Amino acid sequence: MKNYFPHDSDARSDDKIIALRIKHKWEGYGLYWALIEKLRDSKDYTLKVDYNVLAFDLRSDAALIKSIINDFGLFAFTDDGECFYSKSLNMRMKPLDDKRAKLSDAGKRGNERRWKSSQHVSPPDNNLIAPQSPPNHPPIAYPSQEENRLEESKEEDNIPPTPPKGGGKKGKSEPKEINSKARLLFEQHFRETFGANYYWTAKDAGAMSGLLKKLKFQREQKQLDTSDENVLYALHYLLSSVREGWIFDNFSVTNINSKFNEIVAQAKNGNNRKPDTEPDKSSAGIKSIVFGKQS
Repeated sequence: MKNYFPHDSDARSDDKIIALRIKHKWEGYGLYWALIEKLRDSKDYTLKVDYNVLAFDLRSDAALIKSIINDFGLFAFTDDGECFYSKSLNMRMKPLDDKRAKLSDAGKRGNERRWKSSQHVSPPDNNLIAPQSPPNHPPIAYPSQEENRLEESKEEDNIPPTPPKGGGKKGKSEPKEINSKARLLFEQHFRETFGANYYWTAKDAGAMSGLLKKLKFQREQKQLDTSDENVLYALHYLLSSVREGWIFDNFSVTNINSKFNEIVAQAKNGNNRKPDTEPDKSSAGIKSIVFGKQS
């Protein structure tokens, strides 16, 4: 997913920005935001102080770039004076960076808990999943039958009684076992990632059915195993691959289902990581789990 940062709608009215616009007009305003965008995409949100390089990249004049960076108090410099940054940008990025750190820590703790709780669960046949399952990854642990019974009892009062055979309206059919497991998997992932319970709706149930069909279809196209266990593995890695951007900030079954092609395409092409970082393990998982080994 593409990088982004919060942008105040009244930024043009800031006193420092007004001073910039008075001297350099709207050209200076546009170049200021171009510099902010470059900082957002840079490591540690800093850029080297090289006005000629910046001017070449932005197709502008080095003296103008220097003035924008130095004359209006819009940027600050590191102690050694070699790099500059924006205090305002750093402040706006802190909540997102904190959320990413929380996600990373929660993912590690979640993997440890799943590993410990799944020791009693027999993994799928290695002959079926070895070519497309992530190496050394433990089977997904599902709640016990007793936990399922307690969960179902909470919603018992909301389930209408089944009408007598041959009369009345037809009652709702019970969800498939894979749909129930997929819901529990999603709710567990949401709880471990965001530290809150997910409010499940009927719309989510329909979206989850669609999401499972899409995962199964992708695997069928690559002649991969489409058993429930392997489709659930694919769902687990699909959820784990969403780590930033609009979908992460609006994490829901309906949004992931509607953006499925975008998520998978970016994971397949390796576009959900910065160029200067190591390959994303969850992206590799999506490639192998959904598409099989890549040539």
